[in-house]
Amino acid sequence: QEGITQFGDGFCLLVLELTRRVCRRDPTQKSRFVRVLFQMLSSNSAAVSYEAAWTLVSLSTAPTAVRAAAVTYSNLLNGQNDNNVQL
Repeated sequence: QEGITQFGDGFCLLVLELTRRVCRRDPTQKSRFVRVLFQMLSSNSAAVSYEAAWTLVSLSTAPTAVRAAAVTYSNLLNGQNDNNVQL
């Protein structure tokens, strides 16, 4: 997991926000960011994983992307110990 994730959660969240903005303005750029988004799905930070999954689903309707995001969401639900979250 080298690359973007080594710079910390704040930087990753900033990259995700910029990715969404760039892709809203120019949808042809989506393919440039998919690999980075898949890397961020397995981040140690729940916030980064959640935002990466949300960004991936919002940018792609490919079955592989949707499946990866769904797995990430389920892992987050299983891994978080919050009394306010119920399955």
